Amino acid sequence: MSNPAIIHWNAGKRVLRYLKDADWGSQPHRHSISGFTFLVAGGAVSWSSRKQSLVAQSTAEVELIATSDAGRELLWYRALITELTTILTRPTVLYCDNQSAIKIAESGLLHARTKHIDIRFRFVHELITNNAAEPVYCHTTEMLADMFTKALPGHKLKPFIEKLGLRRLA
Repeated sequence: MSNPAIIHWNAGKRVLRYLKDADWGSQPHRHSISGFTFLVAGGAVSWSSRKQSLVAQSTAEVELIATSDAGRELLWYRALITELTTILTRPTVLYCDNQSAIKIAESGLLHARTKHIDIRFRFVHELITNNAAEPVYCHTTEMLADMFTKALPGHKLKPFIEKLGLRRLA
């Protein structure tokens, strides 16, 4: 506080941007909204948006719940693709916009600050250790699933729609 620098100003702005975009617990019912989409060859083949069944106690837990839901869909698609074509040898990229959730999922370790996260979310860790999924950080401004979880202004929504491979028929 006695000698602030530009790095402190930038860090403060980053925190405020995060808080503006975060949707954890903002619904009147306090259940967060989960959303995901799966793209194959640049087009959306599956998507979901729904209220989470439990009230999360942290943003990391919200993301782990959403990642767990997406993980079940991921396993189904991997089984389908393997049945139709060939065995998949590389993990499927699973984008997540919460670095804490990625670290928890990768390590599989729950400690004092994360013990409130239910053991059932170890499923995401198993996806990673079994080489079915590879969590990759995606900045919240690039997260396609956000169009399913919160109201976005048109200028933010339009690029997401295009990235899903959707277009208006003439």
